[in-house]
Amino acid sequence: MSKQIIAYHFVSEPLNNSIKLFKKISSLNGIVCFDFEDSLMNINSNSFLKTLKNQRRAKVSKFFKSNKEKISEIKFGIRINETTTKDYNDDLTFIDTVNKSIKFHSIFLPKIKNSDTINYTEEQLAKYNVSYKELIPIIESKEGMDNIGEIISGAKNKFNKLAFGHCDYNLDNSLFPFHHQNSKIYWQWVNTICKALKKENKMLINSPFLFLDDDEMFNKILNRLINKDVSFGQITMCLRQTELCKNFNNNFMHDFDFKNGYDNIEDIKEYAREIISNFKKHKFTDKSFAVDYERVLISPHEYLAAIKYLGRN
Repeated sequence: MSKQIIAYHFVSEPLNNSIKLFKKISSLNGIVCFDFEDSLMNINSNSFLKTLKNQRRAKVSKFFKSNKEKISEIKFGIRINETTTKDYNDDLTFIDTVNKSIKFHSIFLPKIKNSDTINYTEEQLAKYNVSYKELIPIIESKEGMDNIGEIISGAKNKFNKLAFGHCDYNLDNSLFPFHHQNSKIYWQWVNTICKALKKENKMLINSPFLFLDDDEMFNKILNRLINKDVSFGQITMCLRQTELCKNFNNNFMHDFDFKNGYDNIEDIKEYAREIISNFKKHKFTDKSFAVDYERVLISPHEYLAAIKYLGRN
């Protein structure tokens, strides 16, 4: 027996072959999501970051205007910036502008810590006359996790899906090494979220899996999630992950071997040095993340956490 899993396929910006890729994602029932936040996270220069974000808005806007008819059947999403930043207002202006060409299906709201932020953002979107199908708040801080009950009850009519961002959550809790999906602690966090969501019949959008070529582990993640008491979707980072969501069969019975997880790293200092070295070696010039030779995505959050860890030890 199989169950359809909606993939929220995150992309940075449109490229020359993007229409073909986006149509493929759409054929897999995926939603193409542009990221205006974490993939352009500040780790160096604020002025350079602002330039990159403005360039991305311009590229995406041009893509929508130039290909309006070709992409009319594709569902698009966007992760905007936090409400406390100037980038947030720039994002709303951008959405208002492109709203004449396309209507965003999904709008992800990062670093949600209380229901007021969700209600405020909804009011702002209404002020800009922005059309969309769903708001998806993201829990990715200690304060947000502590307030998850209030977030759901205080804005329960504003959203049906709640996302988890585990890289930001690890960083906000000053953890290193990070707890990824092969850590028992990761699933304790997911259980906390699922327990709160179940009360109001809300849906979980699971945090991305950064090991892009590990199909077996990705299937294990989907299998573990499908046995929870809530419905779920999955953020995906490559086409293969989106395909696995579409074709998932929940007869897949294998679970994790936590003995090989990040909870069991022996030499943490050496691991931190490897993270820093690989990040610097493989980081994309116009993005804030890296992908190493084994197709493991290294987030800027884990890079910063590694630096902080070595500074403390």
